[in-house]
Amino acid sequence: MTAVAVDPRIRRRRAEVRQAQGRRRLHRLLFLLAVISLAVMVWLALRSPLMAVDTVGYEGLVRTPLAEVEAAAGIEVGQPLIDVDPGAVAARVEALPWVAQASVSRSWTGSVVIEVTERQPAAAALAAPDVWVLVDAEGRVLTGAVEVPPGLPRLTGVLSAGSPGTSLAADSGPLLEVAALAPAALRPRIQGLYLESDGEIWMALDTGDRVLLGPDSDLGFKVMAAATMVERLGVEGRTGWELDVTVPSLPVVRELRARYRTAPDPGGDDVTAGRGSLSGGQAVGTVDP
Repeated sequence: MTAVAVDPRIRRRRAEVRQAQGRRRLHRLLFLLAVISLAVMVWLALRSPLMAVDTVGYEGLVRTPLAEVEAAAGIEVGQPLIDVDPGAVAARVEALPWVAQASVSRSWTGSVVIEVTERQPAAAALAAPDVWVLVDAEGRVLTGAVEVPPGLPRLTGVLSAGSPGTSLAADSGPLLEVAALAPAALRPRIQGLYLESDGEIWMALDTGDRVLLGPDSDLGFKVMAAATMVERLGVEGRTGWELDVTVPSLPVVRELRARYRTAPDPGGDDVTAGRGSLSGGQAVGTVDP
């Protein structure tokens, strides 16, 4: 077998190629090690005491206890800032009954600020016989049993309210809509809003007078007509009436029926006529027309 001689120039070129390949592999390895080292250093820095939570501030709290927000937020002084997830913290805080919205901001100086926007009570609803809770305009249950503040209408004839943080059943929607639509002059005079079994909505005023709104259609026009007529009747000094705005363009004023010609209970129970039974989600506080 005859050996083939290799040109020295080719042999030298092959050696140069192998050396270049080795250098490229070494450069890639060094680059990878540098990246890994930098990542480790950044990770250690982010989890060092220099990048930890130093303070947690809370803003906008009026009715929500600070302890409840702290527990829901779950942020501890000394924990790494990198572990604070603003979205998750906000979601947990917004699950609290009174909280409508929460925003969480963090600063690399070590501070975290949680700003809360609270809900406003719009009405009171029955949770059990003679047990009232506050709800907001969206039907969110805000409290357990409370004394109903003056100026809040009481919703009856609808399914019972649940625990704080839950929402009223859909049948309360029309009553909440009426409460929201009522103009400023009329709203504080409304003591009761109740839904009949036939779907008709009644409004009871602080004078003992009553307004029939009828079905839950055209509520905006009906509330406007009711507000206008209530103001006019007040100017005329008339009492003991029953106003029918089922057809808002043709309001009818009748004499208040004898069964309702009594002064309303200061507590409001007579106004809402809370005679209904309550058992496992049954309607409460139904009123006979």
